[in-house]
Amino acid sequence: MKLTLGKLRNLVKQVVKENRMVIAEEEIGMTFQEFKKILSGDVKPGTKPGTDMHRGGVQRLGIMTAENPRGIDTDDQMNVELMKDFGKILDDKGLQYVSIGGKYGNPENSYIIINPTMLDMVEFGKMYGQAVVIFAQKMRRYTDEPAPSIHFRFDYVQTEPDGLEDPKFGPQEYYVEKSQDKVVLTDDDDNYSELDGTKFTIPFFGDDEMPKERFATATDPESELAGLKGKYDPV
Repeated sequence: MKLTLGKLRNLVKQVVKENRMVIAEEEIGMTFQEFKKILSGDVKPGTKPGTDMHRGGVQRLGIMTAENPRGIDTDDQMNVELMKDFGKILDDKGLQYVSIGGKYGNPENSYIIINPTMLDMVEFGKMYGQAVVIFAQKMRRYTDEPAPSIHFRFDYVQTEPDGLEDPKFGPQEYYVEKSQDKVVLTDDDDNYSELDGTKFTIPFFGDDEMPKERFATATDPESELAGLKGKYDPV
């Protein structure tokens, strides 16, 4: 078949159409039990067709909202538009994401984002004027204490000031204020996220501090901590 200019144009249109169809499918569903499996490192690539969290498995997570920029109450319609726009940004980047609810003073919708980088999350936070985003990295724990060897370290990252009194941060300015290595269930009526009907929180500012143990990214075999292997439980 001779490839004419007209046929080439039609082929390009078809490819663009197919790509848009794929992009539109980046929002996925997830149960709370599936979320727990991710956090414990139990999710293996390809275990759930269509939502396999990318070929390399789940190494990083992000959590943020586009609603109520700088912590200022925004009307419902504007918040809906902000979340739709954020979803399109994630679609364009090919990042899978899960819609969750919650309440932080006011009801708030957010996304759990699969495998973003820290700089992705900082960029998103600044793009939508968010004071805080959450970034999590899959870690390998080195300890002789009875604790899981694989966990996610959640960072509480301030990307802009809270409120309008202080000037905006610089384009590359952000601060990791707190870190935590657990997600806990809660029955509280405020300061929680909700997935699949289950309310949970990350206790950044509670009494439980993250253990002062040595750790390395779970995908970094060349780490200086590699020499500690064999001194503790197998990982």
